[in-house]
Formats: sequence, C-alpha cells, structure tokens
Amino acid sequence: MLSSNVSIRAIISLLAFMIVLGLLVLSKRLHSRHNAGDRLFFGMGINVLVYAGLAFATVAIPFTTPESFFMFKLLADSFIEISVLFLLYQWILFVGFTIYGSADYLRRRYWPFFIPIPVLIICLFVNWFTGFMFEYSHLLLKYHTVYYIVPVLELVYILITAVMIIRHNLKADRRRRFHLTFVLIPVAIGFLTEYVVRINLGPLSFAAALIFIFFSMTERWQYYDEERGFYNSAFFDYMKELVAEGRKDYTSVIYIKCKNMESEMAAIIKKELPHRVVKVHVRNDVYGIYAENGSEDLMDMIADVIREGVSDYEKESGKTLEFDRETLYRKSGESAAEFLRRIEVK
Repeated sequence: MLSSNVSIRAIISLLAFMIVLGLLVLSKRLHSRHNAGDRLFFGMGINVLVYAGLAFATVAIPFTTPESFFMFKLLADSFIEISVLFLLYQWILFVGFTIYGSADYLRRRYWPFFIPIPVLIICLFVNWFTGFMFEYSHLLLKYHTVYYIVPVLELVYILITAVMIIRHNLKADRRRRFHLTFVLIPVAIGFLTEYVVRINLGPLSFAAALIFIFFSMTERWQYYDEERGFYNSAFFDYMKELVAEGRKDYTSVIYIKCKNMESEMAAIIKKELPHRVVKVHVRNDVYGIYAENGSEDLMDMIADVIREGVSDYEKESGKTLEFDRETLYRKSGESAAEFLRRIEVK
C-alpha cells in the first residue's frame, strides 16, 4: 500500500500523462504536424510524457529491495533531466519559429542551444558510476554542487524565451502575441516545488503550460490553411480589422489562379516569396499576395520570381503548370479599407 505522499505523486504524474496524451492524440493539427512549429509542439508533448511516465513509474512500480528502487530512481532521474532540458530547447525553437516562421532560420541561429544536451547526457552517464552530480546516500537523495548547473541552465533557457517573447509582443499585433504569463506561472510553480519544498509537481506543471500554449495559439491557428501552409480565407476578414484599427495599410495585391496542380503552385509561392508579403489561400485554385507599400517595382519583382519558379519546376518535372495572374493597386484617394472591399474575391 502506497503512503499518502507517494499516492499523491503517482496521481499527479498519471494525471499529467493522461492530459498530454489526450492533447496529442485528439488534436487534429498536432496529430498531422504540417509544419515545424507543430512538430516542435508535438515533441514537447512527448518529452512531458516521458517525464510524467518515469515519475509515475518510480512511485508506482513495486520493488523487491531498496537497492533496486534507488538504482531505478537514479536512472529515471537521469532521463528526466535530459527530457526536461530537451523540452526547454524545443520551447526556444517553437518560440523562434512562431516569431520568424522559418525552420532554416532556426537551424542557422539556434544550434548553440543544443550543445548542452549531449554534454548533459555524457555527465549523467559518468554520474551513474561516480555520483559526482547526485547520488543516494543512506536511502536519501543527495545533490552535489555541480548538479545545480542543470536547473540554472534550464532557468536561462526560460529567461531567453521570455525576453524573446516580450520583445516580440511590443511590436506584434494582437493575433501574433504570446500569452507569456500563463505559460510561465505553472513552470515557475513546478521549479519552486521541485527544488525548494521537494514536492514533484513538475509533470503537471509542464502539462498545464502545454495546455495554455495550445489554447493561446488557437486564435492564430484558426487562420491557417494547414494543408497548403498559407493563411486561409478567414484571414482576409482579420486584415480588414487591422486596417480599420490603423495598424496595416495594404496598397497592392497579386491574385494567382492555378488551372492545375494547385499544391505545386502553392509550394512555389511559399518557397520563393519574401516574408514581408501576406500570402492567403483565398479559395480553391486562387492565391492572394498582399503587400503594404507595394510599389510597381516590388510587385513586378514578385511576378518575375513566380514565373521563374514555375519555369524551374517545369524544367525539372517535365510538366506544364498553367496559371493566370492579376495585379491590383490602390487608387489615388482610396483608403485601405475601400481597397480591400474592392479587391475581395468572393
């Protein structure tokens, strides 16, 4: 029969495991994982499952001897430390992808944050034989000074993402802001209970943080065409809101109607065009490319880039990709709101 304290720890870990497992299985978006952001979020969920599963196993599995229990606990704690650090590394990448929208940018900019993970793995392997980081002495867990480098490093990762989010929120519109407070609160509670009062709420704290992140992202996700990787037609109404609030000032648009092979055209548009333009999957076979301060030179350059992308595709594939293009500009004296109403594709 488990003691009341152990029973509570088992319930907390099992509850966290079931919450995250349900989130990953039931969410169609996370289950399909169309882009790097979705894959990173899914990976964070997997790491929380590992954390919660191991935390549950250490209190729920019956061991025949204290020695066998502490051997397993030492191994489980090592894997937990790795999964938590890797989770926070994925969180940095997730924030970076959400801000910049480029997996290539993440690979170029954030690779140094991965370096501590293999270093930690090596240290924990050595710790298994030497106990220089933590060990069990007289059936009690004893942390050595060098161990505290790990929570400090985890805290640094959290603070880095906090700074990234705060800087981003100062200039981002409502849809693109992060709700940072409700992500940090459960993680902070988890850290305090883990290292100050020695109550392991870590799995449930991270599960709560994932839930908050998921629901804070739903407003943004409702505008995404998951299959094509563009904004969907509902985003046009949000563009109208931004214009009405004076936060955006669209001046030009290119409409592209693809007569066949829509997914191929979508891939060309997504790959070739600059991030400063807004790309919307308006309806089947029709894509809109909207620009602020879109001069004729800029729009002609975009049209040329698309033509070159189509030409390269046709040479490589031997297939013909037919499309029509129309460029529209705001008229003199016409407001941005009037412009959007005029060019709206029904």
